[in-house]
Amino acid sequence: MHHMNPLPPARVLRAQARLTLSGHYAHMLWLTLIALLFGAYHLLCPAMPPSLFRVSPVCDIIREMYSLCATIFHHVGIHLPHHGDFFVRLNDWNTLLWTVFACTWALQLLWLLIGHTVRAGLLRCRIARIDSAPCPTSVLFSCFGELFWKALWLKILKALCIFAWSLLLIVPGIIAAYRYSMAEYALCENPYMNARDALRESARMMRGNKWRLFCLRLSFIGWQLLGLLAPVIGSLLLSPYIGQAHALFYHHVSGRAAIREAVEELAEIGEGL
Repeated sequence: MHHMNPLPPARVLRAQARLTLSGHYAHMLWLTLIALLFGAYHLLCPAMPPSLFRVSPVCDIIREMYSLCATIFHHVGIHLPHHGDFFVRLNDWNTLLWTVFACTWALQLLWLLIGHTVRAGLLRCRIARIDSAPCPTSVLFSCFGELFWKALWLKILKALCIFAWSLLLIVPGIIAAYRYSMAEYALCENPYMNARDALRESARMMRGNKWRLFCLRLSFIGWQLLGLLAPVIGSLLLSPYIGQAHALFYHHVSGRAAIREAVEELAEIGEGL
């Protein structure tokens, strides 16, 4: 159906994204932040292929801090003389660090299980913004009942498909990532689908459109380079803008835009009769 309506160029999609976010940017930023805290790590780097295990930058930071502190404590323990009280405190610190490390992995497992579902809720919010529909915070968690297992299986299956293509070379893996990039949107709008159907639907929509999505993402390079001045904060601030442009891309390649235009034309004809 995506052939029914020509896909606008990147500059038009960016302009449409700014228009749909006008007056609602702060709310979408708030929703993005909540989704990120619940494990939707992929929001900060939408151009990268999905990973099954890297789900939160918080975990990465804590692990790095643990590694650094453990190295320092080990060095101090080797080179300082043995004083009882000092080593009791050192052992307490080591126990605390191991506890934090274990809790981090537990949180990472939890985020792995729920992050994909919260992200699906955020995709629904982006689509609602296109349709000028209300999008309360509760929509972020609207997919837990009907889509939890489907969305989890889609995340796993998509990652496995991209990994399998990546075994051939890097380029086939990147092409596969673009081929299946609309699968989550398809599943969000069509809960009756299973994961395989969502991947097939994404492949259908992206036939002939992978280069266009690449150009859309590339068109944000200036903003992304500017965001490198404050990597995490910059990526967070850009995420609603880039994400809304991606949602509009789906809006056009899925045929939603063509159907919406047809309905509006019929409504105008009806009013003229």
